[in-house]
Amino acid sequence: MKKSTIGHIAVVLGMLLFALELYGLEFIYHMGLTSPLAPRHQSALEYLQEAPVTLAVILTMGVIVYGVTLIIIEKKRRSNR
Repeated sequence: MKKSTIGHIAVVLGMLLFALELYGLEFIYHMGLTSPLAPRHQSALEYLQEAPVTLAVILTMGVIVYGVTLIIIEKKRRSNR
């Protein structure tokens, strides 16, 4: 499989995972509204300050950057031929 193909797959899967994480933040926020023990946040994006959520977003962005890097490397290699 070519590097550019793997790069495109990584970018698409990374973006899908990022979208799922954003929906997950909304889910966590609404679950926190119904739970009396959960910390109160004003918006769903405030959960990005929590360590597990921040780590998940950083890893997802790393997958996307890795995919873009593979695509760029393959395009440069093709243009040098």
